[in-house]
Amino acid sequence: MKTRKPDFNGHAKAWKMNWGNEGSAPAHLVHYLIEGNFHPLWNQWALSLVSLADISGIPPAAKHHPDNTHEIMIISVNPDFKINPDKSPGRGWMLHPFDVAKQFKVPMDMDAEDLAKNCVKAICDGAMSPDQDFRSIWNKIIDSTAEHYFGKHKDVKQ
Repeated sequence: MKTRKPDFNGHAKAWKMNWGNEGSAPAHLVHYLIEGNFHPLWNQWALSLVSLADISGIPPAAKHHPDNTHEIMIISVNPDFKINPDKSPGRGWMLHPFDVAKQFKVPMDMDAEDLAKNCVKAICDGAMSPDQDFRSIWNKIIDSTAEHYFGKHKDVKQ
């Protein structure tokens, strides 16, 4: 049951989740709940952004490349669960394997949060799908977009 209007609305709906950042998981930066008709068996996904930075008291992140700073994950929600964006669902809601798990490098957390928000917007606008069939496209889009935060695409006006 949704208790508030979605933050993004279009081909799909998305809510910025108000759980997962309570201090028990300090690497978690932002989470979104996405709801749309992209798969015949389920209609909810979570998009999560985590920092790969070293955090005191926590084992180091398993980086695919030592320069990676963040990871975006798109996770199908078990259809037996209906997630509320304002209440942590507990355990068992994630389907495996994840649809997308992409590490990348950007200068700051706020850049990674902006990139995650733009991924959600692309889904809600109908330009992309959260489904694993689009994993290779997501990998290219996230890498290319991350380069913008370093000014590597100077021909693009911001």
